[in-house]
Amino acid sequence: MVIDGCKKYMRKTCGDVLDNLKGECYQVLIEDCIPVLKRYAKEGRMFDYVINDLTAVPISTSPEEDSTWEFLRLILDLSMKVLKQDGKYFTQGNCINLTDALTLYEEQLSRLYCPVEFSKETVCVPSYMELNWLDSRTQRVVVNVLMSKWRPVMSSVPQGSVLGPVLFDIFINSMDSETECTLSKFLVNTNLCGAVNTLEGRNAIQRDFDRLERWACVNLMKFNNAKCKVLHVGQHNPKHKYRLGREWIESNPEKKVLGVLVAQHELAICTRNPESHILGCIKRSMASRLREVIPSALVKPHLEYCIKLWGQTEEGHEPVEVNLEEGHEDDQRAGALLL
Repeated sequence: MVIDGCKKYMRKTCGDVLDNLKGECYQVLIEDCIPVLKRYAKEGRMFDYVINDLTAVPISTSPEEDSTWEFLRLILDLSMKVLKQDGKYFTQGNCINLTDALTLYEEQLSRLYCPVEFSKETVCVPSYMELNWLDSRTQRVVVNVLMSKWRPVMSSVPQGSVLGPVLFDIFINSMDSETECTLSKFLVNTNLCGAVNTLEGRNAIQRDFDRLERWACVNLMKFNNAKCKVLHVGQHNPKHKYRLGREWIESNPEKKVLGVLVAQHELAICTRNPESHILGCIKRSMASRLREVIPSALVKPHLEYCIKLWGQTEEGHEPVEVNLEEGHEDDQRAGALLL
């Protein structure tokens, strides 16, 4: 079994993640899939996902040779019979040099017993040279002329390089591919926002939570439910309870988003006090020639957090544009007096 082989030879990469994948849903069948699919169809079993690797099947580009296509259509038809109505079917193949075969493959989909929607995705897999470059790396810190000892890079990604953020962006890129509500992805967290003034809006948020949970399972990841919180914004918010997986998500009266403290009934801008303290420190300790440069470097980033805020209206969540000049006239006036 492929899963058993991964547990044995990929433990350094996957840790104990694969140990939790138990049951027939995680069994990979290395055999003729047609009798298995026929048995599942006869038993009436349905699945959320069906994954077939048809890469090894030779595809003929000659119209008169139809035996291969009959075999492929049989696999696809049986797969559709055991697939739920909202399920997904995945296959893979290197079609960069087989564009004619890919076109014929798309044509065969119109001949299946049920209508299907076909989409293509381009996936880039790192080569063995790149994987070898990431393995068994060491790193040390140099400050002036002092150097630390060499230490192994435990994260498998060289710290301080651009590779870490790039890989992170690749891993979470598909998270919001099917969400109905607004999903904001940040480096440290992810925010799901939607209107809750209607039952359909609340159901849409719950459907997105279910999609995110399935996305995490497919990618062999798990959300930290203890850090997941719900913020109910608005005076007439019904404060509906939501579920992530099998656990209910706790509510939180306030949350800090990019320097803006978002509370249940109002938006409290919490950047003004830090900005005022910084202005005072600059006035007391900096020379006059530096006072034109320092505020732009230290104060302006705090104010720019508040350029865009989310407010609650009767129709639901609406974006509220907060102009920097209008929203912080007093703060800018104080900075002008300082200069």
